[in-house]
Amino acid sequence: MPPVQRFHKCQRNGGVVRGPPGCDHKRVSIDTALIIDDEPRIRGVVSNALADDFARVIEAGTGSEGLRLAASEHPSLIVLDLGLPDASGVAVCEEIRKSSDALILRRANVPRAVVGKTITNGDLKMDLESRTLFRNGAPVHLTPTEWDLLRVLMSNAGKTLTHRQLFSAVWAGRQFGDAQQYLRVHIANVRRKIETNPLDPKYIITEPGVGYRFATPAQQRP
Repeated sequence: MPPVQRFHKCQRNGGVVRGPPGCDHKRVSIDTALIIDDEPRIRGVVSNALADDFARVIEAGTGSEGLRLAASEHPSLIVLDLGLPDASGVAVCEEIRKSSDALILRRANVPRAVVGKTITNGDLKMDLESRTLFRNGAPVHLTPTEWDLLRVLMSNAGKTLTHRQLFSAVWAGRQFGDAQQYLRVHIANVRRKIETNPLDPKYIITEPGVGYRFATPAQQRP
C-alpha cells in the first residue's frame, strides 16, 4: 500500500492522487506546482522558490492557459495572481476549484497587509526576502520548516487550511505516517515563539478536525 494512503482516502497512481467512487478528495499530482501570473519576473522568482520542493514547476501567463494546465497537469499547489490580463483571478480560482483540491495561494486581495516583500499581522512582521520574522520589532528564530509553515499560514490569513493542504505546501512530495500529528508538533513549536499564551493562541487558531487558520487582525482577541 503506497504511503500516501496513510493520510489520504484515495489511491495513488504515478504521483497522482486519485479517488475511488465516493472519495472526498479531488485528483492532484503531489509533485507539481503551477504558477499563474502575467509577470515573467515574478513567475521566475516564485519558480525558483518552489524548485527545491516540487519535481515540476509549470507556468502560465494568462488565466486561460492557467485553467488549461490546472486541468491537464493536476498540480497540488497553485500560485495565482488575481490581476490577470484576460480574466478575473477570482473567476479563475472558482473554476479551478470545480475540479481541483489544490492549495491556491493568491498574490493579491488576500486579508493581510503586504508592503513589497513584507507581510504584517498584529505584532508580527515577516520579511520574505531575508526570511526573517520579527515580533514587536525583535527577531524570532525559526527553523526552516517553521518558517515555511508560518509563511503559508500568514499568506492565507483568514482562510482555514486543511491538514492535507498545509502538509502538501510545506512538505511537498514527502510522506509521513500521520500528517496531522506531524503538523501538530510543528504548530506547537511555532505557537511557543509567536503567541503571548500558546495555550490560548490569538494568531494560529485550530479548526478541530479540519486544520488551522491564521487570524486576521480583525479576528484576533485583544
